[in-house]
Amino acid sequence: ILIEESRTNSSLWNNFVADGAGASVTVGQTDTFGTSLAYVLDEGAGASLKRSGTGGAIPFVSGTTYTLSAFVKAGTADRCQLHGDFATASGGICANFGLTGNGSVLFTNGVVSASIIKCANGYYRVSMTYNATATSNGAAGYVCMINSDTAARVPAYTGANLTVIVFGMQIETGAFATSYIPTTTAAVTRVVDDLTVPTVGWFGSSSGSFFGQFAENSAQNTGGFSRIMGTSPAGRFVYRPSGGLSYQIYDGTNVAAAVAQPLNSNVKVASSYGLGGLAISSNGTAPGTSAFD
Repeated sequence: ILIEESRTNSSLWNNFVADGAGASVTVGQTDTFGTSLAYVLDEGAGASLKRSGTGGAIPFVSGTTYTLSAFVKAGTADRCQLHGDFATASGGICANFGLTGNGSVLFTNGVVSASIIKCANGYYRVSMTYNATATSNGAAGYVCMINSDTAARVPAYTGANLTVIVFGMQIETGAFATSYIPTTTAAVTRVVDDLTVPTVGWFGSSSGSFFGQFAENSAQNTGGFSRIMGTSPAGRFVYRPSGGLSYQIYDGTNVAAAVAQPLNSNVKVASSYGLGGLAISSNGTAPGTSAFD
């Protein structure tokens, strides 16, 4: 089950294609979801930059963290680059990716982080997180052809008509990419996900135990609590406080904490409450304990 916070894809039309000099596109290609919204980006044979981006300028705020992402598939080329607007992502900010095997991050410059995830139909979702360098309107971002693994931002070179297939560019405020949010003429906001399970008939407030396995995709400092499982803010079976790396259990008075785990890793957490107190364990480690009120 994927449970996500609210996010906005600010790319006004994330499958609109704006050609860069020397590049051409062919629309109507099969995308990672099986529809026909992807396009072929052909670098051509000229000596120039080769990129495509989405239409329309959007507002950026200096110092704010943004994540740019797109789905890209190898054509006759097996690498690509993501880069932002020249004014709002200045200083050569970019990330290069390899589109074979499980995918790889080949090179970065000026980014907070970069990642690549293997998806369906031969696609990879590539993303880079960076801090905006100016307060201004600018392009959402670009997918660029490159002629070397460590190419600097937007290299100009003589092409050989190599291709990649591109789909679903997304630019959002935050330190990681969330699931795809399609847009057509304006920014679109996905509402926050809220998973609830009825407790009537099985839940007891005096004792119980819980188990969960999940991979959190979140910044360490969230400004609140993440991955809360419980009956109320005062009855949390599993949660992670902002800034921490350990999952905890809280009864409204007492707190027990499990052994810290790497941020955004796959975690198994078991917690319990009752006459023996509070207890919580992560990935099979010795449990943290506390009294239970």
